[in-house]
Amino acid sequence: MDRLLEGDNLREFMMAQPASPITRAIMLFAGAVFLSVVLTLVRRGRLSEELTPLWVAAALAVMVLAVWFDGVRLLARAMGAWTATSALYFLSVLFLVFLCLGYAVRLSQLASQVRALAQELALLRAERTDSPPTSEGGAR
Repeated sequence: MDRLLEGDNLREFMMAQPASPITRAIMLFAGAVFLSVVLTLVRRGRLSEELTPLWVAAALAVMVLAVWFDGVRLLARAMGAWTATSALYFLSVLFLVFLCLGYAVRLSQLASQVRALAQELALLRAERTDSPPTSEGGAR
């Protein structure tokens, strides 16, 4: 029983540690740089507008959590994490897993569309070579 209490005390000690101002500044700077990169990519047409809200929300979330680090602690306590940074790490990995799942779904849809288009093109080519020339002298 004492070991359990020691573990709980250690967890509370870890959660009560103040966030380093340098860590918060780095988080805020990284979020701002990330936001500017996302907006630049959208402006140049290299990132589609449909994904922009997701990336802007991710950048803003990093910036908000940098300013309001107690929110990170609140999330960590709700998740049962020992430290705020481990909760952030877990949430980041979870975000990436869902992002990969979204891209896998999109890739599967595109593969199906490519397959259907290739089959349709093959049918059109076969139809074109099998049909007799028209009186106009042109292809169908």
